[in-house]
Amino acid sequence: MTAIIIFTKNEEKIISKFIDKLHDILKKTASYSFELFLCDDSTDKTRKIAKQKGLTVIPGKGSLGWSYYYALSFLSKRNFESLITLDGDGQTDLSEIPVFLKELQKGFGLVLGSRFLNSSSISYSYSKINFIGVKLLSFAISFSTFQKFTDSHGGLRAMQFDVIKDIPFLGTHSYVQETIISAKSKGFKVTELPSKWNARLYGESRVVRSKIKYIKSMALPLFLRMRLHLFFAMMFLTLYFLSLIFSDNLHKNEFALINMIQNSFYLILSLCFALFEFYKKHLYSKNKNQIKSWINAE
Repeated sequence: MTAIIIFTKNEEKIISKFIDKLHDILKKTASYSFELFLCDDSTDKTRKIAKQKGLTVIPGKGSLGWSYYYALSFLSKRNFESLITLDGDGQTDLSEIPVFLKELQKGFGLVLGSRFLNSSSISYSYSKINFIGVKLLSFAISFSTFQKFTDSHGGLRAMQFDVIKDIPFLGTHSYVQETIISAKSKGFKVTELPSKWNARLYGESRVVRSKIKYIKSMALPLFLRMRLHLFFAMMFLTLYFLSLIFSDNLHKNEFALINMIQNSFYLILSLCFALFEFYKKHLYSKNKNQIKSWINAE
């Protein structure tokens, strides 16, 4: 059995046709059985329409990131073999679902849709600012996993069910990137497939309204996930010891005080960056407990 989660926010104008089209695609995938869920953060009639179409609705938690992790945790208690996540804005090409499922059969734990593996994948003019942002995020994932990725925000993802069990996370906007990093850290094989991306017929394609707030929300989780805090801790600790070695001949001259201040500065910075590891574990625990409290309240 494969679970399919559609993530929505105010998509009442397209959700009915979206679900109908999805059912048509799934009927042609006879070798699989599916159960459909909708994780919804809407203020319109999206979830009402989805319920009328027979989908199980998982109430959202105020942001796409919280909703994503809550939905994964909610389903992790069930006995599915695989999971597909879809953005419900109509931009994803649903006919690609069978292709993604076949990749899972080849032994991949996580299959990602990439808009940039094929130059014709995006059927409209894509913002240069968004393109640069996606490429920077893709670099962060590549740096963290030692595997090249070209797209961090494809709307279609397929994964083995074990990928989502006890998935750790730090930020509520970095859910896609953290899912990839977690899958790799657990030893799952991850791959990208070319994925078509259609223009939205209604609404705006924005996770958040402010790009500045989005960057601030992404910065710390990815900084910690990329283990840059440990890199800087080791760098300043190395500078501290090197400074001690090369300052042996300076202790009696006028540079002694300056050198002592410099050494203290290196050591303090090293300790500060090292402490981020404890803060990282605190965030893991805090977020996990929040999701657990929501699950227990159901």
